[in-house]
Amino acid sequence: NIVVVAGSSYAGSLAAWARIKYPHKIDIAYSSSGPLYSKADFPEYFANVEENLRLASPTCPQLIRRAMVEAMEMLETQEGAAILSELFNTCEPLQGPVEPDRSYFLTSLSSPFADVAQTADPGDLVNVCERLESNTGSDLEKLAQYIVPLQYCIWTYDLFIDYYSGTNVIGSTMRTRQWLYQTCTEFGWYQTQAFGDTFTVDLFYQLCSDVLGEQFTSSTVQTGVKRTNLFYGNIKPKVTRLITYHGTADPWSTVGLQNDLNDSVITIIVNGTSHSADLYTTRDSDPEELKQARTRIMNTISTWISEIEEIKLNAKHFK
Repeated sequence: NIVVVAGSSYAGSLAAWARIKYPHKIDIAYSSSGPLYSKADFPEYFANVEENLRLASPTCPQLIRRAMVEAMEMLETQEGAAILSELFNTCEPLQGPVEPDRSYFLTSLSSPFADVAQTADPGDLVNVCERLESNTGSDLEKLAQYIVPLQYCIWTYDLFIDYYSGTNVIGSTMRTRQWLYQTCTEFGWYQTQAFGDTFTVDLFYQLCSDVLGEQFTSSTVQTGVKRTNLFYGNIKPKVTRLITYHGTADPWSTVGLQNDLNDSVITIIVNGTSHSADLYTTRDSDPEELKQARTRIMNTISTWISEIEEIKLNAKHFK
């Protein structure tokens, strides 16, 4: 039998890594938007988000940056923090300049834009920027009017720690905790410096320690990241018959393969498409480049299957 593995996002990473580590078991791998390069500090993620917002509206990320500056200034005092707590409807009062509460709050102001950028269809970011910029008041008030309707209330750092420190949680809560464990011990990929010098990787090092235990330190993350890259070959793995897809509008594309490594390690990059857009349901409105990418992926896999079948057939003849 011929074994083809395929996956999207982290499952795409696993598909590639399965082919890399078990070439005698896995014949072909297809990785859609799978990150392969582990790194603790990942500012390139938000740099990509900001660039794609800029392409949608040049003034949009500038508004967010100004709002973030205003929020950081207000967090320097308890009075300002109290105003922010009310403006953004936090679940508990903010602690002002106290870390990591300060940095965690700033992630809450930036993550909604990351979520939509990663999964955006053509035109989605234009709509996001139009909604944001059409709000009234100061830049900070416009940001609040965009963010507050998206959730019941904004969590604080302490709420996050209390909720995810438990080991008897179930469902999606358990998935979040277990993914945090993986990032703390294998991958990092902590998305930092959103819309300016807002928060650093130290926030996530603290999260690892506070949720999982004091033995999980920055050294744990850095050692795990180094081990992962050594084990799987980073972005120059020794492998054949691997095809990967990335869209330039996907923030994760910056830690994936950027070009072909050889004739049988093929990377397809489609301009303006998002995370795993190649696996979305096909539509007449899809960009022509995306349609061509899907066809090339299927044709490449079909060609490789035929080549393997021929090799196996010839091997039988010589037995």
